[in-house]
Amino acid sequence: MIDKNKSEEKIFDPFINKPEGIFLISDLIETKHRIINENFFIELLEKDIKLEKEIQNCEMLEVTIDKRDTRYGIISNKGKRALIEYIIASKNRDRYSENLVLDFQISKFMNTIHSKNISKVIKLNENKLMLRWASGGIISIVDYRDKRWIPMFYRDIKPAGWNVALGASERLFDKDKSVLELSDGSHNERLCLDALMTREFDEEFLVLSSEPKEGEKVESVKINYKGKAGNAKFNEDHIKLRQKFDKINFEQSENAFDRSVIETQRVPTRTKLKVLHEDGEVKVSDVLVAINIADLGIEVVEVIKFKLDRQNIILDGEILEAYDEKKGDVNQELVRMPVALISLDYLRKYFSKEDKEFNYMDSSIVLDDKDCEILLEENMILFDYDLKKRRAFIEINHDKFEDVQVVKECERYKNSMKYFKLEKEGVGIKEEAALLFTPASAKLLTQLFNRVDDEYLK
Repeated sequence: MIDKNKSEEKIFDPFINKPEGIFLISDLIETKHRIINENFFIELLEKDIKLEKEIQNCEMLEVTIDKRDTRYGIISNKGKRALIEYIIASKNRDRYSENLVLDFQISKFMNTIHSKNISKVIKLNENKLMLRWASGGIISIVDYRDKRWIPMFYRDIKPAGWNVALGASERLFDKDKSVLELSDGSHNERLCLDALMTREFDEEFLVLSSEPKEGEKVESVKINYKGKAGNAKFNEDHIKLRQKFDKINFEQSENAFDRSVIETQRVPTRTKLKVLHEDGEVKVSDVLVAINIADLGIEVVEVIKFKLDRQNIILDGEILEAYDEKKGDVNQELVRMPVALISLDYLRKYFSKEDKEFNYMDSSIVLDDKDCEILLEENMILFDYDLKKRRAFIEINHDKFEDVQVVKECERYKNSMKYFKLEKEGVGIKEEAALLFTPASAKLLTQLFNRVDDEYLK
């Protein structure tokens, strides 16, 4: 529905010809079952976004998102690619320059500490932009082996680099692939951001009591976040895949999960979010918000603190799902994204300056570190279990695999070789790859150091 007061304004619509991967949001919402190739469920925002700084005892930032009257949605990476292709158009230098300037202005406003009330409006229609909604996750501040760290996951597809635990909103389904609607509204992650951020954290962040070894039992350590210790259904699916492909012997005693629980503390951020929708508004406080023009996304994260034991290790918990038309079912595959702890002090050196001028329109942010060995040897702990598994899978002849999923996994690992060292004598990340960060995560880290008080970071 178009606002009558703005009827004279020409509405930007790049999808008149309906490219593959772009759907009418009304059609998606009316579909009460899982759609073929549905990996997530995202709306495309078209209305203005408002940024407001208010000076109380300290500077507070409020971001207002308006998701009323959205027309389009996407459910797969094919849709994401179509979105970028039709809107960003980096080959058009004038358009690229305009987007670069706008992105810099947004980052400058959000990262600068102001001394008076001030606001900024991001005019999406005027700038011929649409932004993906919603995407969220968690930034964790972890005490581990007498040092403070931030866990990061290595994304080996564009935009490549270290990434915080993030993911897109999804729909919930029952065992028959029918859409679930819950009485508390948590099924709608485009409005219930708490459900989105919690699910992404549960699904991507897997802590084990120790590194798995053949013949030895290992426990899945639960993280108590907002009174809930993990997603039982997802944890069960992940354990089954790890048992099937990695032969991990998980502790299955009744009280194993009760024994291993990590308590968390939520960190205030001096940032709040307001989401306008057809039936009212939703407010969320103590979050960080990154608006990234390069990939047309908005990321919303909470920040938490917790402590790990010295023997604990972190694995990527994400499962890649793909619809198999022949089986009429969904195949599940371990992503095995490499995970590392990166020193908080090291990250502060690069992301704490409010006047830092990264080019967030680049495919990756490259840290200007003349001595990368300092990062690799002193400021990074790489959990290499899944890198070793990647190497083992690649070394085995594909002809020996009867499982098509494993063959596809191997192909993914081969495609990521430019970032990792998977030689027989050892595994690791290449120096040039270690300095890469995704633009969205770089923005969120900058927000972290500018919008969280030092007492929570020291």
